[in-house]
Amino acid sequence: MSDQNKDIIIDTESEQYYLDKLKGDTGYYLYNVSYDSRTYKICLEAVKRNGGDLQYVPEEHITYEICIVAIICDNINTRFIPEKFRTPEICRIAVKSSVNNMRFHPMRYIPKELKTPELYLAAVKTSGAYLKHVPKELRTGELYLAASRAFNFKMKYVPQEFRTKELFLAVIKSFWNSLKNIPQKYRTKDLCAEAVNSDGNNLQYVPECLKTSELCKISVQSNENNFQYVPKKFKTNELYICILQSGRESLLYIPSELKTPEICLMAVQSNGRNLQYVPEGLKTIELCFAAVKSVRCLSYVPEQFKTKEICFTAVQSCGSDLLYIPEELKTEELCFMAVKSDGCSLENVPDELRTKEMCILAVNSYGGALEYVPQELKTEEMCYTAVKSCIHALEYAPENLLTEKLYLAAIESPKECILDFWSLDKVSEKMRTKAICHAAVQRDYTNLLYVPAELISSEICQLAMNLCLK
Repeated sequence: MSDQNKDIIIDTESEQYYLDKLKGDTGYYLYNVSYDSRTYKICLEAVKRNGGDLQYVPEEHITYEICIVAIICDNINTRFIPEKFRTPEICRIAVKSSVNNMRFHPMRYIPKELKTPELYLAAVKTSGAYLKHVPKELRTGELYLAASRAFNFKMKYVPQEFRTKELFLAVIKSFWNSLKNIPQKYRTKDLCAEAVNSDGNNLQYVPECLKTSELCKISVQSNENNFQYVPKKFKTNELYICILQSGRESLLYIPSELKTPEICLMAVQSNGRNLQYVPEGLKTIELCFAAVKSVRCLSYVPEQFKTKEICFTAVQSCGSDLLYIPEELKTEELCFMAVKSDGCSLENVPDELRTKEMCILAVNSYGGALEYVPQELKTEEMCYTAVKSCIHALEYAPENLLTEKLYLAAIESPKECILDFWSLDKVSEKMRTKAICHAAVQRDYTNLLYVPAELISSEICQLAMNLCLK
């Protein structure tokens, strides 16, 4: 679209007006801004939200930094990046970022001299689907092996001569249920054994003639739901005992006629949640007591068996069981025991028992428990303790305590898991200082999207790029 054909906005508004229009999912793009009003700050804000807006940025505003922002924040390909800025690093980011949008794969816009074996190798490590874009002369055994461990890998792209045992083993060890991706004729006894040892769920894809008692045992020990793939001839008393001792919820698969008091006791001692599969007539106070010693299972204990002793034992092993304890049994001692085991059980503590000491104990156990602390009991020290262990506790800290020190403590806290996402946009714009932005990008390079334009520097862009390429 040429500038002459654009829906031009009369340039009578301030820069801030355009910045406000460009923020968020407003359907407002850079081409809506009159050409003469496209300042660097406006252009930067635009490409953060829509990398494709790079094509509407005036030439004098296109810098290496704005190209990095566009490609990291919006996963665009290199089409709109001027050739002088298509560096090996930019190309690698483009390849990595396009993993979920292969229709617009970036290879076609990468300069020929940068299409190296190393770049193609990086590409297939990101997504196995890149195999179809690799020139035939560069498709080596190493390349196929790298692709086999990647997301979106398809065996159909691998020629017969490269379908080796090493390749099949790589596929099996890289994904769940991976045996289904191996053609039937290659599913040998040894390969099936490797597959089931790697992931018990693969038993469902093992040819019936290759299923053995040992393979079935390994499979159901890893996941009791795989019992459905066990042939009838292998469903022996020995296998039942084996899965009962696996520490899983396996009583579900035991035939009713075999559920004796002894079998049920063995099951709940292995995993208390098996109590839900015990016939009501076999549930005794002794059996329930044995069950609550392990995992969260008080919800399966009949009300008449919820004695003071059973409830106390339950919260010792699982504080969240406080939810299932009758109100008249929730004493201060019991509640202290519960929050010591699981800070979030503070949610189920009666209001009159939520003392300062109990709240401190809960937050020390788990920072996210700050959500259940009464506002009047939240102190700077308590909030600091909370966010150091759980970044998401920030949203429960009083506004007057949200200082740079608190934000930095939260942002620099360890991630609870690989899916522990947190975004800089949760920080008010006035609090997005240089230190906070740097720490946020260090935690997750995609936070570059929320760094104010005046703090977008070559240093922070380089940091984001290095982290993206890791």
